[in-house]
Amino acid sequence: MCNNYLGLSDNTEIKAAAQNALENHGFGMSSVRFICGTQDIHKELEQKISEFFELMTPYFIHPVLMLIVVYLKHY
Repeated sequence: MCNNYLGLSDNTEIKAAAQNALENHGFGMSSVRFICGTQDIHKELEQKISEFFELMTPYFIHPVLMLIVVYLKHY
């Protein structure tokens, strides 16, 4: 239990959401997005992130995240 410092591993709402996501979307795409395509859940997440950061469009998210990854690897 030492890694469960937020107490989320036993949260019934999180467990139910995880089971629901698994039933609706499966375990994974089996490859990267540009090979297997985009699912609706990708678009929903991007939209929520763009709304959270007050971006006009979610299309900026992927390039910005990639720039952050490259920057962090460099330093």
